[in-house]
Amino acid sequence: MKKKLVVLCLVLACSNCVMAGADMVNNDRDNIDRIADVEDGTQKAELLNDINNDKDYATSLKSILDQYYDEDGSLTGSKDEYNEFKSTVDKRAVEVLEDYELAAEERKHSYELDYVADEIIVSFDKSVSDERIYDILAREGDSGVTDTELLKISDELPQDTRQKIQDAQEGIGYKAVRVKLNKSQTTQKAIREFKKFPEVKKAAVNEIIRIEESISNDAMSGEQWYLDNINVEDAWDAVKSANTSSSIRVAVVDTGIEMSHSDLKSKIIKSLSADITTGVPILLKNMEVTYAGAHGTNVAGIISAKADNNIGIAGISGISSANNNYNSRIMAVKVFNNSNPDDVYTTSHDIAEGVRYAVSKGADVINISIGGYGYSEEIEDAIECADRAGVTVVASAGNHNTDLRHYPSSTDHVISVIATNQQKNKADFSNYGLQYNDICAPGTDIFTTGIGNGYITSAGTSFSSPIVAATVSLMKGVNDELTTAQIEEILKTTAEDIGEAGPDEQTAYGLVNAGLAVQRAKWYTFSNKKPAVSSVVSGSKGKISLEFDTIGNEERYNIYRADSKNGVYVQVGNGKIQEAGKISFTDKSVCSGGKYYYKVRVKTKYGNTYKHSLYSEVVSCLAK
Repeated sequence: MKKKLVVLCLVLACSNCVMAGADMVNNDRDNIDRIADVEDGTQKAELLNDINNDKDYATSLKSILDQYYDEDGSLTGSKDEYNEFKSTVDKRAVEVLEDYELAAEERKHSYELDYVADEIIVSFDKSVSDERIYDILAREGDSGVTDTELLKISDELPQDTRQKIQDAQEGIGYKAVRVKLNKSQTTQKAIREFKKFPEVKKAAVNEIIRIEESISNDAMSGEQWYLDNINVEDAWDAVKSANTSSSIRVAVVDTGIEMSHSDLKSKIIKSLSADITTGVPILLKNMEVTYAGAHGTNVAGIISAKADNNIGIAGISGISSANNNYNSRIMAVKVFNNSNPDDVYTTSHDIAEGVRYAVSKGADVINISIGGYGYSEEIEDAIECADRAGVTVVASAGNHNTDLRHYPSSTDHVISVIATNQQKNKADFSNYGLQYNDICAPGTDIFTTGIGNGYITSAGTSFSSPIVAATVSLMKGVNDELTTAQIEEILKTTAEDIGEAGPDEQTAYGLVNAGLAVQRAKWYTFSNKKPAVSSVVSGSKGKISLEFDTIGNEERYNIYRADSKNGVYVQVGNGKIQEAGKISFTDKSVCSGGKYYYKVRVKTKYGNTYKHSLYSEVVSCLAK
């Protein structure tokens, strides 16, 4: 009987516990519901303190604080109300309150920071699925965007180009995600939280990079003095005389471009020009708000403003040729948040995304007239991917007259450009230093396209970089097999030595000579090749005719003759190659019955002389 009584008591006790627990749950729910209707800070805190379940307490506390704090860290209500709430809540709220206040303080001072206050960049292992990434984001962040759309390779590219880009992308061992933080997270706290996951390779702040101030000059003379300064006429002649050439895409990773500018509109690839700052490319031609930044429009004009159209200026690579297929067009890649004219900036993540986007859309050259002094591994990886894909990146050295390391210009696989003035001296504002910079280009009083369908004269290394990028476009136009390393070597060895003898700290390897650089690039296509003599026959008395095939990009040829195979060869003929195909030459100075030996080589103009190919194999013929 006693045992039954004990059991009955236990059952009653458990039943009472369940009923008490249910009452507590119901009480918690009532308090949670009532909190939303209460505006007084003290009453909110008292209702919150009555919530017994710690999980519900934490959720409700964050919900209250999310309402108290705006996205920029400011309080949405009165400070007195918030202080009443803060002074009344129990000790369970102490740590969370501190988190919110630290995060709010960081966001309130965002303009003074050199990174974005409410987001971080998290790099996940490439094998991690997007579903798993979003699951982690839902627990630790507020939202996030992967770069899947930006890396989609353009379908219209040739298959071999697509494969090369795909192989380069495979070398990227992670997925970089821009993570929006919730209001309780400082950037450092969020970085610590994300690093706990084994799927995360790296978490870091997103560095802010602002446009380096241009040095304006209102005396708009309209003279493109810099074209003569870099010997551009010889570069144009070299392209126009080429019998093989390519259409080149130059990506301007910048603020956007005025798409309707009369000197640019025919040179912009509208189907690929996009704003990539949201993680999903938005074509600039479809954007409803104004996006055109003056900076990007200035840069684009230097590169590719249409030449020979009786309008405005001539972009350095803005020429076309009736003799071949050369054409240089601009891909505008907008990486700047320029909706607020008082705070125009980009981030290291967006620059990296811009580079990746340009590569996936078939850019041959990328110009980055942007920079700062904070290192970004993500930008470095994106540029390495570009190099593997055969894309040449050119960047401005910076405008602070310092030899400090500047990014992305000092990154490996980037051609970094110092600014010079009309007297061929380093511009007084330009960064310098041989360790991190490669070459110089004009950067003062640069006349170029401006917004409002206009033109402007300005200065800065931002305008030196596109001069070199355009030169690279011309070089690739006549030789699309050049690697970035070869292009850099050509630029350095053909540059005009303008400082101390040899490479020096102020001007690196010297002033870019576009003419010699393009001529040298052209010669590279056949420098190690031999013309192939297809036939040598004796015609009527005293004549021997030869035929050989053009190699590509040579401009002229020389024919040499000897009386024996190992004898002394004397030039007996030369001529200009009009177009690709077979070349015929008739030697009319032979004697009947004599045996003659011939060899051929082709050449292209190089400054005041010529660069030659190898000699052909020796051929012989008995004259009739």
